[in-house]
Amino acid sequence: MDVVKVFLLNSPYLKLDYLPPLEVQVSDLKIGSRVVVPLGKKRICVGIVQSICFLDSDCEFNLKRIVLPLENPLISETYFKLIEDMSKRYAGNFAQILSNVLPSIFKKIPRKIWIGSKVYSVDKILSSDVDYTRYITYWREKKVYFFKDSDNFLVKLKNKSVKKIRGKIKQAIIDLLKENNVLSISEIKSFLAKKNIYSSLDKLEREGLIVIFKEKTLQNRLSSVEYKLNNSQYNIAKEMEQVLTTHKFETHLLHGITGSGKTFVYLHLLKKCLEQGKSAILLLPEVALAWGMFQRLKKLLSYKHIYFYTGNLPDLEKQRIFYISSHTPTLIIGTRSSIFLPFYKLGLIIVDEEHVESYKQEQGIYYQTKEIVYFLAKQNNALLLLGSATPDIKTFYSANQGNIFKHTLDKRFGLSLPPKIIVIDLKNKQNKDIFSQKIFDKLSDVITKGEQVIILHNRRGYCPILYCSSCGNTIKCPSCDISLTYHKKNNSLMCHYCGFKIKFPPICSVCESSNFSFYGEGTEKIEEFLKKKFPNITILRLDKDIVQSRHKFKEILQSFERGEGQVLIGTQMLSKGHDFANVTLGIVLDGDLGLNFPDYRARERLFQLLVQLCGRVGRRDKRGEVYIQTRNKALDFWNFVENGDYIGFCKQELKKRKLFDYPPFVNLGLIRVSFARDWEEKDVFLDELTKQCLIFAKNFEGKVLGPVPAPIYYLHSKYRYHILLKSLQWSNIRTFFLNLKTNLLDKRVLSKKRQVQLILDLDPVSIL
Repeated sequence: MDVVKVFLLNSPYLKLDYLPPLEVQVSDLKIGSRVVVPLGKKRICVGIVQSICFLDSDCEFNLKRIVLPLENPLISETYFKLIEDMSKRYAGNFAQILSNVLPSIFKKIPRKIWIGSKVYSVDKILSSDVDYTRYITYWREKKVYFFKDSDNFLVKLKNKSVKKIRGKIKQAIIDLLKENNVLSISEIKSFLAKKNIYSSLDKLEREGLIVIFKEKTLQNRLSSVEYKLNNSQYNIAKEMEQVLTTHKFETHLLHGITGSGKTFVYLHLLKKCLEQGKSAILLLPEVALAWGMFQRLKKLLSYKHIYFYTGNLPDLEKQRIFYISSHTPTLIIGTRSSIFLPFYKLGLIIVDEEHVESYKQEQGIYYQTKEIVYFLAKQNNALLLLGSATPDIKTFYSANQGNIFKHTLDKRFGLSLPPKIIVIDLKNKQNKDIFSQKIFDKLSDVITKGEQVIILHNRRGYCPILYCSSCGNTIKCPSCDISLTYHKKNNSLMCHYCGFKIKFPPICSVCESSNFSFYGEGTEKIEEFLKKKFPNITILRLDKDIVQSRHKFKEILQSFERGEGQVLIGTQMLSKGHDFANVTLGIVLDGDLGLNFPDYRARERLFQLLVQLCGRVGRRDKRGEVYIQTRNKALDFWNFVENGDYIGFCKQELKKRKLFDYPPFVNLGLIRVSFARDWEEKDVFLDELTKQCLIFAKNFEGKVLGPVPAPIYYLHSKYRYHILLKSLQWSNIRTFFLNLKTNLLDKRVLSKKRQVQLILDLDPVSIL
């Protein structure tokens, strides 16, 4: 008896045995195929075929039959190996990991199936023997489709002089076409993240503003705008081009200072990879940066299959790109979720700003993007390129050890020079103004000259701390051990962790007073202060409160680039990857913010942020200046910042990490423990947890620290504890976690799964 083993893509995420579908030979069914299977008495769900085996026909159990085969296959053998590696690496459930990384549309029963030119539903196919037989016949001949591609319908701007029109969606379409000239309907839907744009397109066409046409043979030829590399860029690009040509796996680090032209090296390699008929992926840490890079490369490279991809695209667009990338050489520009596309002949992976923490996924399934792309590059004999002005210290150490090939771009592209960095000591400052007098005078001077300024303050809102004037009590979130931030625009207090919000003024929980005082300042307060001081200029703000969408982010940046705003205030989102031609002054209002966090990466994180901010200043022929305010200038940290000495900073950090046993000298695992505030058995659980940790620590090859309360002890209405594991071998950390979890389950301490949660976070980027 032939048995098909299937991973369920829905809860309970099991691997179950089924008989092949009716009228289907097991030889027709491929590993990685998507199938519809029965579960329980009435339920049907979607799964992926893991294997096919033969069992003795006399076996005493009654197997159910696969209801319907779908894509055959949906994922490849390499894709399976990737999920298997993730399952072992992160000690997770194979089916659950697979379900998390696939686009959600593949976990659902298809709503429409095209058989030839006719559209069917699954119910219709299953309710008729004739329709089912017809379906299987077409399925076997690969003439069944689960997606209708509208990519061949193109939209072109007819009247380029049009400026403003009525309707937000219509205006957004016009703006896109002004930038890109010709786009497919699918691309417009992707850019605008809108499911239904057809009525807007129809109106624009009737108004004579656009032309919609179908091109029968879209060219897939590659061409590019002429560009010239300088000698350093050329030599580096040529060396890596040889690796692409020989089709061998290698990892390279491109350490280039901000403004050195790393993007042109990327462009050269991407072009060469596509010329060889291979796929490539360019990863960026944030959606806005990926979007900007996509628009830039679309203008430089003329190639049909260049796609922008993030996890928040519409389902149908993700499905379309998934199908195309599985059988066509494509260039994907996107965020970390892009790595789970089924690339056809993957030849090149580029991770830009490789040091940024958002490459670590810390919701649902925990994973580190750089580990995944390393596995993919090795499996596909592809070139892996990591790029940054401030590489992760672990990456820098690995390159110096000879494990990674290292290239350096130590001069800015063209005639621009790195800015002069001046650290201002606030220790003896007399007044309570936001700006020191020296910085304010410089700010006034630059504004008078008509030049632009960027101001970094990594704290949004109007005021971060509100305390009772009567009793001194700090107003905190009831669900988190965090102060509420005052937002003046909507007169409310908000928790920036869980989103809890109340109107101002609140009632003090201790003395019931409603008299409050403010402490500190956020970007909203800084904006208000500067508008009072400089009423005749436009001041823009870039933070999460202002930027509610990708398009708002782009609108603010473009406005600043056009010179419509002279001052741009923002959080860390303004420090990465932007190219402002007229910015000659950068200001960091609180350089100490984050420096003293109880986290071994706190200094590295702040150094990277400051260097990236400096990279936005003086990017043309005018040399800029960056002023940083601190209350402790005596720290040697500030000498490295002032001199832009990344290598010196890394060497000092590595000495400290070696002394205190932190990466890259050990592997780090963090077991995150959380449970509900009202859990009655929490004391019993904590006693047993501590006891089991002490038992397993005796045979653990490394150090076990904890359990101890997390630095942020109370978050999202849950108490949080940490167990920190240090070992030279990842396997020791995984074994400790699995043994601990198994033992607690055996003792029924974890029987209430909704009350307590244990998560293993390998190589944590934050231990708060």
